[in-house]
Amino acid sequence: GIPPIAGFLIAIGLAFSSTIVIVKLLTDNKEMEKVHGKLTLGVLIVQDLVAVVMLMILNSIANAAGGNLPIELIKLFFIGIVVMGIVLFISTDYLRKETPQALLVAKHRAILAALKARKKAGTDTPITGVVGINVTQSLAHRSRLQRWHWGRLMRNEYPKLNGIIAVSEGVREDLLTTTGMPAERITAIKNPVTTADMIREAKAAVDHPWMRDDFDEPVVISVGRLTKNKDHQTLLKAFRLINDEVPSRLLILGEGPERPTLERAIAETGLLDRVQLPGFVDRPWAWMAKSSLFVLSSFAEGSGNVLTEAMAVGIPVVSTDCPSGPNEMLDGGRIAPLVPSGDA
Repeated sequence: GIPPIAGFLIAIGLAFSSTIVIVKLLTDNKEMEKVHGKLTLGVLIVQDLVAVVMLMILNSIANAAGGNLPIELIKLFFIGIVVMGIVLFISTDYLRKETPQALLVAKHRAILAALKARKKAGTDTPITGVVGINVTQSLAHRSRLQRWHWGRLMRNEYPKLNGIIAVSEGVREDLLTTTGMPAERITAIKNPVTTADMIREAKAAVDHPWMRDDFDEPVVISVGRLTKNKDHQTLLKAFRLINDEVPSRLLILGEGPERPTLERAIAETGLLDRVQLPGFVDRPWAWMAKSSLFVLSSFAEGSGNVLTEAMAVGIPVVSTDCPSGPNEMLDGGRIAPLVPSGDA
């Protein structure tokens, strides 16, 4: 393996070099004036893609260093400084030249970038942030450093917003506590996630043997990023108990950093022929509609859009009673069962 300090320096070098390349590509574009609007809409996509690629590299370096690399420090450095620098560069120029009447910004890093861009641009553009997670619960399984970092930023920066839209009442209550903002400046508006097109596409065929009409075993399905917050480990334990009683299949749609851990757990529990991780799929609601049961196993949610989608296509659902959305959506368990988080 490589010495930890060498890995740390390599990671910082890679982060800086990627930033320089991206900014150069943007500033050298002679058609910049024509694409400002579209480019700004794409900032979050670029930000997340760069972050994912770089963090994959950083995690590989950490593994090569025997797990001794201060990966949390690198993550905070890269996401908090380098990627934010790219977003800030583009957003400031946009606010100066386009002077929009208002700016609606979703997600934590984008909110911080928008506030910094407004200050740097010297404009008074009203900014409203959209928050889709219960921050306190989402950070409960993070390191102490990450919890402190997020909390400090939210207390210091979010009050500078002209308002916040929370995706559920639970998220709103959490934000009032986390940010210390006045109640009248935080509003709960649920996500509009179901459409006529979605319902129509739910009837589309799915090219998977477990999705055939003549498949004779129950299929349990879950949809979401493969992250610790979704607690797929507990879902696997619960499925093993079900499968012991009633031979069944489990599909977990989505992608994320927990894939290797989940694949090991599936192999270790002898469920390789019973559980599959198909990754990202087109029209996940078509998969839901052909399944026997939808399960939301999360530790924390904002509103749980996939739970709404599953109910919209007409299959039974069960969810953990996690903060904040499922309890509201299922009316405290009246509409469908709510179970304790982390309890197989």
